[in-house]
Amino acid sequence: MNTQALKRNIFIAFMFLVPCFSSLGQECKGLLLDYIDRMSGIGLPDNKKVYYLHFYTKYVPWDSKKNRLPDVDAKIYLAKDLYFYESNLLSIYSDPQDFICTYPGQKKIYWSKGNSAKNKEKMEAVLAKAQKEIVSKGSLLWCKDSIINNKMYAVMSIAVPYAFEVNHKITKVTYYYSKSERQLKKSIIYYSRQHDIKSQTIEYEETDFNYRNLKTQRARDIVFDSKGQPRSKYKMYSIIDNRK
Repeated sequence: MNTQALKRNIFIAFMFLVPCFSSLGQECKGLLLDYIDRMSGIGLPDNKKVYYLHFYTKYVPWDSKKNRLPDVDAKIYLAKDLYFYESNLLSIYSDPQDFICTYPGQKKIYWSKGNSAKNKEKMEAVLAKAQKEIVSKGSLLWCKDSIINNKMYAVMSIAVPYAFEVNHKITKVTYYYSKSERQLKKSIIYYSRQHDIKSQTIEYEETDFNYRNLKTQRARDIVFDSKGQPRSKYKMYSIIDNRK
């Protein structure tokens, strides 16, 4: 999978952290409405608070012979002025001063100027707009209770609006909502034949809105030491410096 495709799928994974609903199925609608309200009310972290999300993504291509897609084990750390995304394929470390991408497969580090708060707000607005479109226009296909690992889940499938299907090549999404944890635990996104991917499964392993184990709040401290030299993990990486 190329870098642009991976970034696009990361965006889609975020987009489906908040599911949609239709007027059918009162219980499902109530569960999803409550979840949307709680997630929307959290907002971006303030002061020194850190949000943490650990999730797995598995891709199933339409043609497995042409498209070999690796599974992704990813962790996201989000604070007021930083965004860290770490995975087995690439990692992103961003704050107002620096935007650093590391690619283990290529042994490369891309270093650019940091993202401003306006960029973060812009992305938040884009995600909110997409979520509202799905919520207002998506159609609930079915919903049922299912016991998974001795826990009760509401499992539901939603057909996305036609305009959304055209723009993102997505046809429907199936959600696994844990009733006991009151959290979305898994999403399966189904794509049309116009997309290389047949389905994308996102399993949410852990969500913590009061994470306390982040060692630094500076992007460059992850990759570089106090002298500006790559840490031992990145000693063999080449650096592409785009800060000028």
